[in-house]
Amino acid sequence: MLGNVYFDTYDSVTGGFVTARRVEQEYRELTDQIFENPSFIYKSEIQYGTLEIYPQEAFDDPHVTDIPEYALVQDELILDKIYDVRELGRQAGHLIVYIDNQELSFENAANILLDIREIFDSANIPFYAIDLTLRTNGERINFDHFPFEDIYEDGLIERIKAAHEELEAYYAEQDGK
Repeated sequence: MLGNVYFDTYDSVTGGFVTARRVEQEYRELTDQIFENPSFIYKSEIQYGTLEIYPQEAFDDPHVTDIPEYALVQDELILDKIYDVRELGRQAGHLIVYIDNQELSFENAANILLDIREIFDSANIPFYAIDLTLRTNGERINFDHFPFEDIYEDGLIERIKAAHEELEAYYAEQDGK
């Protein structure tokens, strides 16, 4: 009665932000079951799963250039809907995994990718893409948004090399700006 309202967050509910964060948190909890499990042998400080969800305005903004093609549109989420978070993971799940002090080779990266795929498949926790970074003594092998569908043995090392070279070229380009 004597106060003034300067700000409310109702638009974060109606715009789908709250729903997006809810399903993203549910997916994160699923992936944490793997990453935080003592039997998961690839331990590091950076390991998590997320859902790639962005508001429509980000898709429309020509200055926003880093939205993956598989990202979901936040504004299309239905408020209060109970989503199958595993299905959302299959559509837009993104794993980020940094592994330190491992053998730095494309063969090792391929074996780790195959292991991670098997582990997540066995737990019925789907993902669309993975970022993997192997780091040892300041050197690294890394690639980002590597599609789940490309994680199979035949030609995997070559696909990893190409993805690594593409990411390194992107970094060099960004450093040159």
